[in-house]
Amino acid sequence: MTKLTLPAALAFAVLAIATGCDPLGPSAQGVVSLGPGVELAGATSLELRLVPARLSELSPGESVATDNRCDNGNAPHSGMSDSFAIGDVRFPFAYELSCGIGTSDSSHWRVIAVLHKGTQALDLIPPGEWFGTSNFTVGGCGLGIDGYCGMISGVDVVIDDMIIVVDDAKAARDAAASR
Repeated sequence: MTKLTLPAALAFAVLAIATGCDPLGPSAQGVVSLGPGVELAGATSLELRLVPARLSELSPGESVATDNRCDNGNAPHSGMSDSFAIGDVRFPFAYELSCGIGTSDSSHWRVIAVLHKGTQALDLIPPGEWFGTSNFTVGGCGLGIDGYCGMISGVDVVIDDMIIVVDDAKAARDAAASR
């Protein structure tokens, strides 16, 4: 077995960069599973999104639309998407989402999995649809390459959440009636 010394490793890295070896952009692989009580009834597709995690949690009304580019990490709609017909999916479902070759200026990323009931493109998670998220951090690319890149394994997502819209007027009446 040949050992690579630090000067040789640095020379190899510089050679790789100089000859055009580009890094793999932010990417994730893992397993999507269903939480307790989650049903597939009405779902037409499993929608997966890889997006920069601008906040620690996905907020209701936050866009999940992507432009299938990751090199503009802080731009709206930056990220990747994939869609699977629900009849072709068996849970737990192994997935991989990759930004392809390149880097991003964002180190914090999120995988979003949605059991989508619609036929239109998924731009927002509609109320009443099951979803799950998992955040992860991508490291710096290394010597001579600005930005963040690399495949992160073990980014597992459990679909166990739902956005529920509450009728504010009804909630206020119910609260007043209980006093």
